[in-house]
Amino acid sequence: FGVDVTESMMKKARNEAKKELTEQETAFGLVRPYLNSFAAANFGSTVDVSLNGDEFLRAFLMPGSCARAFQHSTRVVGLDACHIKARYGGVLLVLTVLDGNGQVFTCALGVAESENTATWSWFVNNVRAGLHIEDGGEGIVVLSDREKGIENAVNELLPRACHGYCVYHIKKNMYSHFKKP
Repeated sequence: FGVDVTESMMKKARNEAKKELTEQETAFGLVRPYLNSFAAANFGSTVDVSLNGDEFLRAFLMPGSCARAFQHSTRVVGLDACHIKARYGGVLLVLTVLDGNGQVFTCALGVAESENTATWSWFVNNVRAGLHIEDGGEGIVVLSDREKGIENAVNELLPRACHGYCVYHIKKNMYSHFKKP
């Protein structure tokens, strides 16, 4: 490409890249203190950070104000995830709630390594603890896509909740299996 690169320039660039990588990896160590500080400053918040040794695995956050708002909501909740397309990947797990005015608000967030039954069970268990659900989810309606992990977690941890599927996702599945006419 007509670029002259010396050996010392390559070494310097490599060292800078290693330094940046190390700084990014140590930043995960700040997640637990940050969430604990958040919980201490926000009454009733639920936080959880899971580690595998020193390796970051999962983080959960439910602000106390959202937990209190849930007590005055319609008790219709949505569970969904989106994939994080970044260096470390993973998924963002979300609990949304329909309030009394028909507005949707995010009640809890989680970051996990993948979307499966284990991560959804961990997330739903934290939601159950944060919302103080002790009756098996009686009176709660859970809407989700057709992710098997969500279904398993809800059936296990909220056995008395009604679980339905989002019509949009059912429509997408119908089109992908049967094609549009």
